[in-house]
Amino acid sequence: MSPEKLLDLIVLKANVISNNEYLKLIGEFKEVSTTLKMALSIPDRLFKIKIEKFLKGLDLTTDERLRYSNVLSGNPNKLSKTGLMLFELIEKSDTEAKSEIIGRLFSDYVRKKYHQSIFIRYSQMIIAIYADELKYFLHTSENNIEETSDQVEHLLSVGVYTRVYGEIGFGGSINPQKQPRLSASGKAIRKILSDS
Repeated sequence: MSPEKLLDLIVLKANVISNNEYLKLIGEFKEVSTTLKMALSIPDRLFKIKIEKFLKGLDLTTDERLRYSNVLSGNPNKLSKTGLMLFELIEKSDTEAKSEIIGRLFSDYVRKKYHQSIFIRYSQMIIAIYADELKYFLHTSENNIEETSDQVEHLLSVGVYTRVYGEIGFGGSINPQKQPRLSASGKAIRKILSDS
């Protein structure tokens, strides 16, 4: 539908267009309106699913929730910043599994197992991992990985793995062993997720 026709419909310039053209415009307007409603509601539905998964990932007792709620209600600025932070992290997660993991990480943050900046860092690491790599990261039991596939390279760039170089060899030369190993952050995230 052209902007002119839509404007005519809204302003109801019935004197310019005949009844048949007016009915045609109404039909086109309904079609556009329905499409817009559907398009706008899809992201809302997806966000609702992510929120549900985040809440599923929360592993807090009623006392822990009340204590944290009291902390936030006593500080409106912190309440606002925390809400916005969670909204952004959940919105950026591209899978339901990541939203649930963020909920688990947030539970430990509420329990004061680490600082807010660490919670944000771990959450951003989880968000940055591709979905298939997340499965690989979560289900690989070894601290060392023998392979150097694209998955491992990306996990290295995200920061959940690091490269460990070998010892100094004969004559002072460095003997590099490019074997990927869980980083300190990777170990911490794995521990949090296995303890939950």
